[in-house]
Amino acid sequence: MYKASELAAFALDKARTKSGYVYGTHGTLYTRAVALAKNRQYGAKMGSDYYLGTCAKWLGKVVTDCSGLFKWFIFSKLGVRYDAKWDVSADGAIKRWHSESGPIATMPRVPGIVVHSPGHIGVYVGDGNVVEARGARYGVVITELAKRPWKSWGRLNWLEYDLPPDGAAKDAPPKASAPAESKTAPALYPTLREGSKGEPVKLLQHTLKESGADVAVDGDFGPKTMSAVKAFQASRGLAADGIAGPKTWEALTQRSS
Repeated sequence: MYKASELAAFALDKARTKSGYVYGTHGTLYTRAVALAKNRQYGAKMGSDYYLGTCAKWLGKVVTDCSGLFKWFIFSKLGVRYDAKWDVSADGAIKRWHSESGPIATMPRVPGIVVHSPGHIGVYVGDGNVVEARGARYGVVITELAKRPWKSWGRLNWLEYDLPPDGAAKDAPPKASAPAESKTAPALYPTLREGSKGEPVKLLQHTLKESGADVAVDGDFGPKTMSAVKAFQASRGLAADGIAGPKTWEALTQRSS
């Protein structure tokens, strides 16, 4: 079982790296050959001009559709390109994968929760935001939960959620782990330090690269990543302790947004 926070971080990374949208894909490098293959597969449904017309803007980019974003995550965890048992539609995901669900007004504000409207799903990433593969016009984007027509939510049965106790705030900000950092970053940006690993570290490394750092995006917070964090902190007038806490995340996300 994987952590819901990992799914949220993965989805946010795909939005921040501007992944595209093409129906019937899940983390696929979009080429003319792929477009022709998908047109043979789904052209009758999507229209003859969809794959090489509407979606031509995504050629050369990595693309997904809305349920494909979830499949992309799980396939990356399994180390496979495709596994038919995970191939569900947006509506199928909320039916087959949920362990708890309800109307959107009752949604627990916990990163990794799935939000759903007929034919479409996204993933709640904290701070009132959702990542969704929205359509060929938009690609994978971050949107505000309250400004989109979501109807219901679901908790996935293959994810482990950090659910707060009954009666506790459902979307509380994280506690800062170092005095140099203020409590200003959204919950999906965990405090990271040397030795941290996983998708949140990849997101940190990618964002550092966008800021000009020479660092590998490998999900391993080693000495080189720590040096890049210290350099970034010093350049922004922050305490250069090498710990990526809320204030460092805030500066990084402002820089790259």
